[in-house]
Amino acid sequence: MKSDLIQVAFALDDRFAEMTCVSIASLLMNTTSQVVINIIEARLSDVNISVIKRLISKYSHAAYQFYHIDIDDETYVTAEATKVTKETYAKAMLPELLAELDYAIWLDGDTVIEGDIAQLWQIDLGDAFVGMVADCSLEPKERKKLILCMNEDSTYYNTGVILMNLSRLRSFQLSKIVEDNVGFLYEQIANAGLNWYAEQDMLNYALRGKVYKLQMRFNSYFWMAMPLGEDMAECIEAYLNPVIVHFLGTPKPTELGNVPVNLPEWERYYKYKAISPYASDDDAEKIAVYKMREANSLNAFVQVFDGNAIHWYSFHFAKQMFELAVRRYESSADGKNIVIWGLNNRTWTLAVYLAAHGLGVNGVVDGFAGNQGISVFDYVVSPPEVLQGCAGETYVMLDMRNYYAAQQVMETLRSWGYAEDGFCFVFAPIWEGTGWQKPLMPSK
Repeated sequence: MKSDLIQVAFALDDRFAEMTCVSIASLLMNTTSQVVINIIEARLSDVNISVIKRLISKYSHAAYQFYHIDIDDETYVTAEATKVTKETYAKAMLPELLAELDYAIWLDGDTVIEGDIAQLWQIDLGDAFVGMVADCSLEPKERKKLILCMNEDSTYYNTGVILMNLSRLRSFQLSKIVEDNVGFLYEQIANAGLNWYAEQDMLNYALRGKVYKLQMRFNSYFWMAMPLGEDMAECIEAYLNPVIVHFLGTPKPTELGNVPVNLPEWERYYKYKAISPYASDDDAEKIAVYKMREANSLNAFVQVFDGNAIHWYSFHFAKQMFELAVRRYESSADGKNIVIWGLNNRTWTLAVYLAAHGLGVNGVVDGFAGNQGISVFDYVVSPPEVLQGCAGETYVMLDMRNYYAAQQVMETLRSWGYAEDGFCFVFAPIWEGTGWQKPLMPSK
């Protein structure tokens, strides 16, 4: 039985000290429960240790514990190209590191906690060893699941947020299972040409069949590929009312380079950075650049492609593009049935965004025969011909990544009687001439 004292664990090195502090600040700001922050570190400087201690000490309902560990680089493979640090393997070591505890919540440092962490703590795991959210990222998983000895229909989980029954995991000897198998499984995954996600792959291997599936709101991120059993209502709740937001992948909200893209939900990060020890005068300039990029993209959103300009699909601005597409719909076609033309990694996210704003999708079409019949929640992808004869009652949102395909789609819609205000594109141009601009036209 869990105690009323919530135990939360992070692992970090100096590179992630700022992000982890922001995560801790957001957690403590949004709960009144008593919380102990357990910091696992292998190479954290005295300066950052002091900063974290000062932050937690500001909150009367919080305490901290630090644990220094040594992680064998040869045993625990990290594949540096993935930017996964060896400290993440502390997830598997947690049952022994926190030997006096029966339960703990693990959080990756690239999270912000928007709700009360007590909502996660109070979940009953039943007979499961851990609770995790399904990984709905864009990473293909079918071949990897075979290597990890997972059933074809089993769920591959994201390990950025874990509710852990430590006493069961100790009896299970989780850390030994990971240590004994990590080298072999890394070789298998690397030889298959797949990305190695270190402890995430290992925990999915070790804990298969022992996971309680948490709702997406406990590990929410703007991007999802095809949801794995989650219904529309669950996805909308994760979008509108997340308890934990996870900035998985790259770029992180701390990164501001020459690539003119934004990380969706970056505003959440800077809201909490402002109350953290890492708040900086430079943040105002960085936020201004982000806002300028958003404004440029929104102002450049056009209904047709400009054949003299070079555009490139930029999914980082999708949230802003979705917003403008909704405005276009409401200003010119409010009341018409919405149909999405195109099936890609963003289609599910677009459907959720529209539904969260009170606009239901009436269908999804795509010209590729191989995509027809795939389900997008309750919608089944149909051939585009179903749009014939529907011009007066249908508004089409087009997500075209290919220049020539987009031209052909526009010509087709016009031939079916669709006016220029009967469709719009959901796309974003790249800005600032960084060298990332690429022509959409195929090379001749």
